[in-house]
Amino acid sequence: MQMVPREQFLPTVRMHITGPLEIMLEEAVTEAAITFCRESELITLDRFIRSAAAGSLETVCDTDSLTSCNVLHLTGEGGAPFVSGRDYFAISTNEISVLTDLDNVRVWFAAAPLKGSKTLPAQLYTDHAEAIAHGVAALLYAQPDRPWSDPKRAGYHRAEFVEGWRRAGRFRKQHSAPTQVEFHNPPRKHSFF
Repeated sequence: MQMVPREQFLPTVRMHITGPLEIMLEEAVTEAAITFCRESELITLDRFIRSAAAGSLETVCDTDSLTSCNVLHLTGEGGAPFVSGRDYFAISTNEISVLTDLDNVRVWFAAAPLKGSKTLPAQLYTDHAEAIAHGVAALLYAQPDRPWSDPKRAGYHRAEFVEGWRRAGRFRKQHSAPTQVEFHNPPRKHSFF
């Protein structure tokens, strides 16, 4: 996955808020990006695991500066799905416990930047820099007892940020494979006499 330094977001952020220092802006960019990714599940990745023994713990995301924020599904050879609770159990958003021996597993997950990460997914910058900038402004304007504090502006930017992550989430849902295998409940056959 292509990554960009979080400093690239600063010119867009500066169009919305000018008071805070650069380091505060950079930290807020990372915080906004984490929230954006968790809420929208825009960044989806997969990891291939050759084999996993029953009872083992597997890390979902092993990519630097990213972590899993939601395990979407696991598939085996030919795309056959594994069932949560029968084949594996999600211990946390970034760790699964294997319940049965699994071979050739592909783990699909939504990813988000780690806290304190200095690089962010390039897709956030190219497609959603304005929404991230609104998130940064919402965070910083909401800080109490600062020269730039402004609850009204914080509310406005928060609403724009929420709309940005919802738009990204709708895009992801419209343009991705279903995360769950549909269950078809067959009609029951009754004998009355």
